[in-house]
Amino acid sequence: MKKKITIGFAALNFLHRVLSETGVVSRADANKQRTAFKCMEKHLTDGKNRLNEIRKEYRENKPFKDQQGNEQDRYVIPEDKKEDFEKAILAIENEQVEVEFDVESLSVVSRAVDGLFVKQAALKEK
Repeated sequence: MKKKITIGFAALNFLHRVLSETGVVSRADANKQRTAFKCMEKHLTDGKNRLNEIRKEYRENKPFKDQQGNEQDRYVIPEDKKEDFEKAILAIENEQVEVEFDVESLSVVSRAVDGLFVKQAALKEK
């Protein structure tokens, strides 16, 4: 049985990070976590590729010399393009994607988020 959720791309990135930081103890848990990652993989790689394309489009190369005198490349966003660049990045991050999880993968993700709240509560008590 599949469960489809609609989530913003930035929230999906955060969910991926939370799941990455969740420890697993057994091989079965690791396989469940890997399956959850597989459900998100297509959307994450597509979004990251689009973000990289925008970065390449707006950046300019400003060479500089390091401490040894070697010339290094430094890519910067010019001030006149910065506002358009930020709008383009935000448009992708706020874009809604539909991720299809199987029921077990969705429960793994839910447990990871619940574990995050438990950790935050424990830190707050300290």
